[in-house]
Amino acid sequence: MCSTQGASTSITDGQPICVSNNGTAYLSLAGANAHNSIAITTAHGSGDLSLYVGQGNWPSTATNSNASKSLNSGTNSECVIINNPSQYWLMIAITGSRTGASLSVDYGASSCRTSSGNGGGNTGYVTAPNNLTAVAAANSVNLTWSDNSNNEDSFVIQRSAPGASWATIATLTANTTRYTDTGVSANSTYYYTMHAKNSTNQSGWSRTITAITNDSTTTPPDPDPDPTPNPGSLADVCATETETTVTSLTDGVPVCVPGASQGFGFSVSTFNQNVSSIAFSTQHGLGNLTLAASANGWPKAGDDSIRSSSVGNTECVVLTQPKNGWNNVRLEGLFKGVSLVADFNATSCRVTPGAADPGNDGYDYNGVHVLVYPFRFPDQDLEFTTAQINAEMQKTKEYFTEQSYGNFNFTWEIKPKITMPNNHNYYNSDKTKWNPDYKEQLVNAGTDPNFPGEGTIIMVTAPPIGTESTYFINSQAGPPLMEIYTYKAGTIAHETGHALGLHHSMSIEGGNSTLNGNSNDKVTNYGNVFGLMGMGAHSLEEMNLMYKAYFNNWIDAADVPTVTQSGTYRIYSFNHGTASGHNAPGNIGLKIKSGDGDKTYWVEYRTMQKSEINTNPDNQLRTPLLQNGILINLQNYMDENAAPWYNHNSLLLDSTPNSRSSNWALEDFNDSPLQINQTFTDPWNGFSIYPVDKGGTLGTADAWIEVQVTIF
Repeated sequence: MCSTQGASTSITDGQPICVSNNGTAYLSLAGANAHNSIAITTAHGSGDLSLYVGQGNWPSTATNSNASKSLNSGTNSECVIINNPSQYWLMIAITGSRTGASLSVDYGASSCRTSSGNGGGNTGYVTAPNNLTAVAAANSVNLTWSDNSNNEDSFVIQRSAPGASWATIATLTANTTRYTDTGVSANSTYYYTMHAKNSTNQSGWSRTITAITNDSTTTPPDPDPDPTPNPGSLADVCATETETTVTSLTDGVPVCVPGASQGFGFSVSTFNQNVSSIAFSTQHGLGNLTLAASANGWPKAGDDSIRSSSVGNTECVVLTQPKNGWNNVRLEGLFKGVSLVADFNATSCRVTPGAADPGNDGYDYNGVHVLVYPFRFPDQDLEFTTAQINAEMQKTKEYFTEQSYGNFNFTWEIKPKITMPNNHNYYNSDKTKWNPDYKEQLVNAGTDPNFPGEGTIIMVTAPPIGTESTYFINSQAGPPLMEIYTYKAGTIAHETGHALGLHHSMSIEGGNSTLNGNSNDKVTNYGNVFGLMGMGAHSLEEMNLMYKAYFNNWIDAADVPTVTQSGTYRIYSFNHGTASGHNAPGNIGLKIKSGDGDKTYWVEYRTMQKSEINTNPDNQLRTPLLQNGILINLQNYMDENAAPWYNHNSLLLDSTPNSRSSNWALEDFNDSPLQINQTFTDPWNGFSIYPVDKGGTLGTADAWIEVQVTIF
């Protein structure tokens, strides 16, 4: 395929792409933790490439790194399988000399493709073990796991403890499925992970589990305990038990769900048990979750799973047609201390949810408090001062006040600087060590990195991590934590958006005419040059209307009505608001449904691009186009591929299809505004829209444009 197709960095489930021929190729995959497994395969062409995969961070490409990797000699055929991904981002690095190599990513696959592209494994590849569990006693921990490979030479088990580094404690022979660790102390916490390997390849790491050994003086459990509580209620399990370390549920047995910032999932087996229904109940703890269950894989935003979205953590879902096999339930959102139970053959839950949550698809609070943790290394200090951080945080506060029209309170506090135990180069050479180490320091400082509090996020700032060869980390974020390696307000505001649940503002270019709704459409990450969550972060560009509606009380539904009848509609510029409101005398946008009813178009009008007005007033390219046209953002087009927490994907529609160049050239963004006398037609046959006139005073909230909408 690479003889006819150029290199790409856009990954789609099941669709092979061509890999660049030179240097180190970096690719990232969003929403990894929404899948049971992910198989990454490279093949074809000539050369000898190496494949490295990291979770949450770019993998080290050193041959002795802890990254999941495949290093077959003298070939481009490599395979890495990640079972139960734990992070939202999966990061892929490809090194070595190669020409014409292709890469494919397959969700839910338990084996890689062969070099011919068919399903199946390769005897050189090693599949990672899974179902790692631990049963702790006073002075020992019994580990068991599932052996998923048939070609391993050994299993390697590593152990860590709070404040300690990972260390290999055992290398076991092939086909082993259990091990007893006797090198532990009573009343202590330990962490375990493992992988399989053979002479040429290493599997991915298993999930990390926690084991807490007993106090040797602990009284044995009462063999005849008091009767269990009323089975019609759900006890606060987290008040008496630690968070569960298993990811499967047993009929009628409540568990304490690990605190999560993006969600947590469990599988439920009903093999040969004649189960006609499963009632899932959640209750207690902090946060606001959505409960989703499915008999057809993991629940994902936009699919046909059964969902419960109420205020708080009291949720109920009844799966009425469970599969005779594995069923799945997922808790989505930000929560801590939640109890969960699955009751087989029950037709009602143990709890009664409260009022429906009107903002469950968005951010529920009227503000955010940012805990800023500066980090330094023994051999390198932070390059910017507390005063500089405060100044940029103040700019960020002013930005959110303006964007929310005075309805969002951005506050922060800067914590004492933390010195890491290792030098800077320790993390530059292997970035996978940075994330767990700084999170451990946050815990030591009294902050839970997974749940810092309701309406609260964490900002970690430090000297940049990485090198030229291993790719610098500039900044990254996901609820409720952001990593900032600069102190500029644009970056802080952009990553704050991610930490609050927003995805990137992307762009989409249609195929032969407008938008096909198929593989011919080309999506560009960061592609919205007019939005903070796209390429407009550095100049603090406006958030689009769709993203403003994600927040609580930023705009009223009446300000952006849904069009249901043909007619001519006037909308005013929305990007001249202040802390007192949007200041427009009428509607500031429109919503129009696609013909299939699944997607929503957000129509908006703005009269300037800030970067041009503020920094280049004499050479404006896009501002005149904005003043003479409308922008259209498409919602729900990609939601079925998104992780549940990131349930908003904004896609700026290119109004001049087939104009995309091979890189991010200016013409790709100049043609986004739909100009007066141009027409866009919904490919799902719902409507057409046609800007016809404009008026008012440009550069003010009185500027308006009129559009003619024809509903089919």
